[in-house]
Amino acid sequence: MTKEAQILLSHAQNMQYQDSILRERLVSQSRPKLRIGATKTIGEYVLGNHLGEYISSANKEITVSVSNTDTLLEKLDKGELDFAVIEGSFDRNKYEHRLYATEEFVGICSIDHPLAGKEISIEQAFCERLLLREPGSGTRQIFESIIHNLNCSYEDFMDVLCSDHIGLMSRLIEQGRGITFAYKSVADSNPKLSCFRIRGCTMFHDYSVVYLDNSYSSELVDEFMKAL
Repeated sequence: MTKEAQILLSHAQNMQYQDSILRERLVSQSRPKLRIGATKTIGEYVLGNHLGEYISSANKEITVSVSNTDTLLEKLDKGELDFAVIEGSFDRNKYEHRLYATEEFVGICSIDHPLAGKEISIEQAFCERLLLREPGSGTRQIFESIIHNLNCSYEDFMDVLCSDHIGLMSRLIEQGRGITFAYKSVADSNPKLSCFRIRGCTMFHDYSVVYLDNSYSSELVDEFMKAL
């Protein structure tokens, strides 16, 4: 699409979303609804405490959808979510966004693994089996960007296993069957996991709250962020 067509599409999606919200509010006598999206890492390891604080005071019917970054952005475009908390990249000209948190991105292995707690070269990591998230995952996007900046590829690893199931990957890592790269909160949440770091490569990345540019979504995000 041309730049003008992209602008038109963005405005049309925003109008469609606001129209659906207006219709719902006019006909519904029940509690207002809130539809939150979260990427898998955030939904699994980060959002729980914040969401617990929020729902204790929010008089809303809340739905939380956990999926990868690409799927959540698609749902946002279709008006199926009010906002999403993501770690992947997104078009900052298309969406409104706010910083949710900043966290370190590290190597993760079993607590008994020879790499546990160490700072290593990227070449040492290549001797391990890499457990890699699925295409469309924000975690994978970040990892691929980092390793690209090191003039490397995930294909440089000894072996690669790709999965969209975080629990399965964690269990394999616990068993010493491979390593992965993810947010430090993944390791912190599991006493059987440990971190390692790549020498000369300090990695931090932002979580963002992403939403369509309209006053209704902005008010929902304001309310949600106050519970942080």
